[in-house]
Amino acid sequence: GDEQTIDLIGNLVTYDITLPNTGVTAPAPVIYQVLTQFSGTASDTAPGLVEKDDITIQDLTFASTYWNPVSGAWQNTVVWATTTLTAGSWSVGTGLPAWVDGVNYRITSKATDKAANAQTSAVVDFLVDRSTPVAVLQNFVAVNSTVAAVSGQVRSSLDSLSGTAWDIAGAGGSAGKLDKVLVHIKRPAQGGDGFGDQLFDIGLA
Repeated sequence: GDEQTIDLIGNLVTYDITLPNTGVTAPAPVIYQVLTQFSGTASDTAPGLVEKDDITIQDLTFASTYWNPVSGAWQNTVVWATTTLTAGSWSVGTGLPAWVDGVNYRITSKATDKAANAQTSAVVDFLVDRSTPVAVLQNFVAVNSTVAAVSGQVRSSLDSLSGTAWDIAGAGGSAGKLDKVLVHIKRPAQGGDGFGDQLFDIGLA
C-alpha cells in the first residue's frame, strides 16, 4: 500500500491504563419508604479524566432483572443508565422505577475514563418498606401463676406479657428489621398510687 507520513509535531498523546474510581453514596444499605435520587462519586488519577458514570438498578426478587429507564420497564439483561456527572460527583433523579413495597434492590455504578478504562463500584443493596408493622398480644400471666389470662378477666397482678410482631421488612430480633414494640398499659389512677398511664418499650427476640 501507499506509505503515509504523519507529522506528530505539536500533538500530545496521553498513555493511561489506570482504572477510574466510583462509589455510591446514596442510597445507603438501609430501608427506605421513599427514594427519589441516587448519587455518588467518580474520580481518576492524573493524567486520566473521567468521561462518564453509569448505574444499574437490579430487582433482587429475580436472578437477573434490570431497570431500563429508556423503555421504562424491567428486562433480563444488564442496562447501564446515564447519570449527570459534575466535578467528581454523579447523580440521577429521573427515570427511576416505581419502587415495590417489600422488595430488595441493588445499585452499582461504573466509571469510564477518556481512555475507555472502566471500573464498577461495590454494590449497595436497599429495601423498600411502606407497610405498617403488626403486633399482637398473645399471652399475659399473673404473678405466681402459669395460667394465661383471658381478655376481660380481672387480675390483681400481672407478671409477664408476650406476643408477636411482624413486618414486611423482616422479623424482629438482632437479625430482623423491626425497630421496637411499645406496649401501652393503662389504669385509672386510684388513691394517688401514681400508676395511671404507662408506656413500655418491649425487647424483640
